[in-house]
Amino acid sequence: SLPEGAQQRLCIARALALGPACLLLDDPTGSLDPAATARIEALLSALRSQLTVVCVTHSLQQAARVSQHLAYFDGGRLVGLITHRDLLRVYADRTRDAAMTIRAGEVMTTGVATVHPTTRLRDALETMIDNKYGCLPVVDEAGAIVGLITQFDLLKFAASIVRDLDEVEQVAMKLKR
Repeated sequence: SLPEGAQQRLCIARALALGPACLLLDDPTGSLDPAATARIEALLSALRSQLTVVCVTHSLQQAARVSQHLAYFDGGRLVGLITHRDLLRVYADRTRDAAMTIRAGEVMTTGVATVHPTTRLRDALETMIDNKYGCLPVVDEAGAIVGLITQFDLLKFAASIVRDLDEVEQVAMKLKR
């Protein structure tokens, strides 16, 4: 029988074997010792550059260590967002013991601008720029969150446009010959 930390890493590996665009985890370190927790957190941090990781956690300190954007929900409704920068700013101003008592409400931005799935990408980008957001929640008609546009998503999209333009340029060069 594998230790709990190894079992958790195995479960994550099995999910990754399917090649998902997004990994959904519910409190992946809840019952783990500190060493196993650190290994899972390192894995999650490394995975961020390859896919979207959505993780439910009850620890604001853990969220600060492994996330870039935190969506805070109450009863399924988006209440606010907390960025990694927000957490670093608050933790930098407090002692370690004082930082352990921080509540989400002390650092989150409320009244967050959102977009609908039918919103044009250009308008969503302008909302992100105008509000200085690193991510933008996408909500349905009922106000329930259905997605999140991140800076990484935008970089992937821009890279695909550049690749498409390169292909068009190559075709145009062949047609000129």
